Amino acid sequence: MCVGDHRDGTGSLTSSLLEGDNVGSVRVSTVAASFKVKSQKFSRDGLKSLSQSLQQLGLSSDYNPKFSENAGLKPSPAMQIDIGNKNLPMIPSGTKITVRLFQSGKGTILDCRSEEEPRKVTDYLKGKLRKSEEYREMVITTPKITSVNGQGNIGFRVDLAQFYKSYAVISNYSPEIQDAVNSKWSDPDGATTNLFTTGNVSVYAKSREDLRTAFDDVRELASSCKA
Repeated sequence: MCVGDHRDGTGSLTSSLLEGDNVGSVRVSTVAASFKVKSQKFSRDGLKSLSQSLQQLGLSSDYNPKFSENAGLKPSPAMQIDIGNKNLPMIPSGTKITVRLFQSGKGTILDCRSEEEPRKVTDYLKGKLRKSEEYREMVITTPKITSVNGQGNIGFRVDLAQFYKSYAVISNYSPEIQDAVNSKWSDPDGATTNLFTTGNVSVYAKSREDLRTAFDDVRELASSCKA
């Protein structure tokens, strides 16, 4: 395994897993993907028109003139589509997958629960668009997985202060903010883990393979820091 520079902890991850859940393994919790509308850029009115057409086709679609495509950048108009169980039966009742399309023609698919779902979502949207006289020729590219988040438990409690002292080169620990050590890995590239006292681990990675590798790596390092 290789290590990289430290990164601040992500406060959005919590230790909500019950101790003992997923002992010794990690499970995928959410998947995000990106896609493009081929050879297409949209004006504000173009996004509004597309959103209205999708509404007429029975989709929950809204236009937002001030949505940010990337954190820290100037807000950009975007269209959001919420896809739920009534659209795709594979989606659990009471949950949804969020699709956002920006003026640039780039799109994101958020809150999927498997690496197969983004493709099913774009196939569903293509089927809907074929019913629209105005947008039936629109070409949506095959979605590309951009992140896979997962959670698991390494099977033992961890002395976080000792872990941070031993692996400070890759880790950040601010117990007054979050009871977890946040570590950034260079191999797998871009992977981030949050390790809690209970042995629970939250992992952010670029693929399922990277997710498992990062989980195995943090478990290996933590084995020398048992509480």
